Amino acid sequence: MASAFRNVDPSLLAALAARVRPAGADATDRLLPLDDAFAGLLRRGGLQRGLTVAIDGVGATTCAFGLVAAASRAGSWLAVVVPGPVGAARPLPVGLEAAERAGVDPARLVVVDPVPADRWVDVVAALVEAVDVVLLVAPPAAVPQGRVRRLLARARERGAVLVPIGWGGGRWPEGADHSLQVAPDLAAGPGGWEGIGVGHGTLLARRVEVTARGRRAASVPQAATLWLPGPDGRVAAVARPVLRPVPVPGGPAAPEVS
Repeated sequence: MASAFRNVDPSLLAALAARVRPAGADATDRLLPLDDAFAGLLRRGGLQRGLTVAIDGVGATTCAFGLVAAASRAGSWLAVVVPGPVGAARPLPVGLEAAERAGVDPARLVVVDPVPADRWVDVVAALVEAVDVVLLVAPPAAVPQGRVRRLLARARERGAVLVPIGWGGGRWPEGADHSLQVAPDLAAGPGGWEGIGVGHGTLLARRVEVTARGRRAASVPQAATLWLPGPDGRVAAVARPVLRPVPVPGGPAAPEVS
């Protein structure tokens, strides 16, 4: 199961770093694997070490777990950082069961919650030394930009992937290397959910449109329709109907939807 740290001291995270080094820290492969649903959204078809992938919109947390699930199953350690005041009595807000349903290996997941704003950079910096991917839930806006820049530089040096969730567009001084915007596919039903009838029904699955934008070679937007989640709880691409010609006696071929 996932490891949860509450009111954690950075020294404990330093000890974690000594015990759990990134699975690929010494590897020449600079890409962490992606599930097929995300492979077409990011250049090179993988999570490139040292980059920042910001995710915002409806279902952003589930999308983030789906994004990093393949890496965790391949042996990479993940950390989730949740900001908040020390001593706050509250359930973990990140939905660990949802993370497991999205395909994340819970044995490779560390949750640090809550992290006050004045210690946020120190905690994230310690985790960058320890794990391959750090998910940042609603990063605090009060963090000095200079400290964030140094944090980004350290993540690039260490080959860690940072995934800000609920980014909102302006918190990273240099912008994200990739940005994923999640919006409901309204053609599927209210809020993109399926299974809803007129005043009744059970929420079974949600279809969303994910639009990816990036820098330089990735500046051309890419879009995909995903189940977020699907009926089985996993994140997956929505299969599109395939049109094929059907012979019509005495007339031109007409398309058929399969």
